[in-house]
Amino acid sequence: MTIYSSNNHKEYFNNSRMPRRVSSLRRQQSTISRIHGQRGSSMNFFLTGIGVLSIIVMAGFMYIFQVTSSAVNGYDTTSLEKQVDKLADEKRQLELESANLQSVRAVALGAQKLKLVSTNKVEYTSPLLAGTVAFSATQSGI
Repeated sequence: MTIYSSNNHKEYFNNSRMPRRVSSLRRQQSTISRIHGQRGSSMNFFLTGIGVLSIIVMAGFMYIFQVTSSAVNGYDTTSLEKQVDKLADEKRQLELESANLQSVRAVALGAQKLKLVSTNKVEYTSPLLAGTVAFSATQSGI
């Protein structure tokens, strides 16, 4: 039994007396490895292209989402500002109406509508003096 060193091993396979079958197998293996090497590089390029394309598509969707949400927020803000303006106008109207209703002239007109009469003489009573608190016109002599 002969032990071959690495150099002897190379010489044995590079020897021209190598059987035809072994040499054709070597050629097939080198062709296959060359094809796989080319496919691997084209496959890497293809996967890289898909990765870049997916990143671009995701960025596009994120941009569209951001623009849409900004538009919706702008619409909501405008709607709320209009509502604030409307409520401020309504508040001013109610304040004016309140001031008009509390004025002396409005009170006097209200008293005339209710057919109230003004009085010059006011009588005050105390519940401690007598059991009677209110008097009728016939009792007080008015």
